[in-house]
Amino acid sequence: GGKATAAGRADGVWDLTLREVRKARYPTFDAEVNAAIDAGAKLVKGWQKPDGSYPAFGGHDLGTTALCVLTLAACGGPREDPAVAKGLDWIVAREPPGTTYARALALIAFDEAFTPPGEEALLAAGRVKARRRALSPAQRAWCEGVAAALERDVESPGSWGYPSPANAVLKFDSSNTQYGALG
Repeated sequence: GGKATAAGRADGVWDLTLREVRKARYPTFDAEVNAAIDAGAKLVKGWQKPDGSYPAFGGHDLGTTALCVLTLAACGGPREDPAVAKGLDWIVAREPPGTTYARALALIAFDEAFTPPGEEALLAAGRVKARRRALSPAQRAWCEGVAAALERDVESPGSWGYPSPANAVLKFDSSNTQYGALG
């Protein structure tokens, strides 16, 4: 056996033994993945507070709640699921967020919660002509305001960043840009 050095290099010789080989889609793969998704969604639901929010991470209450709602919706929770619905209601009751991450995560959570299953296939087949989201008037107004703020605060064509002084040379970063574009 070898050891890892502080510089991150392997020092010495490592003996590795192959224990098993599995095909990418072994017989119980789908069941195991779905069980893990269900367990993760159950865990996230358990973190939700009675008001629909989630414990803030690093003081980012709206962004944390939006990420948790997005997670539940992406794991198959429909917008009618009490945890998803309460989270969305909590988000809309807040003042629109001021950061790219929170804005984008909130918009992505709404999109995921309101996207009908199989929409891409229906669009490709021509059975659905346009993407439609059945948001309430309050939800739609909130999302439109957040989207407008996200568009208004783009730092340079197609790029978002952290708040920066007017004389900053670099006003964007790729992480904020990714979230801004997805939002």
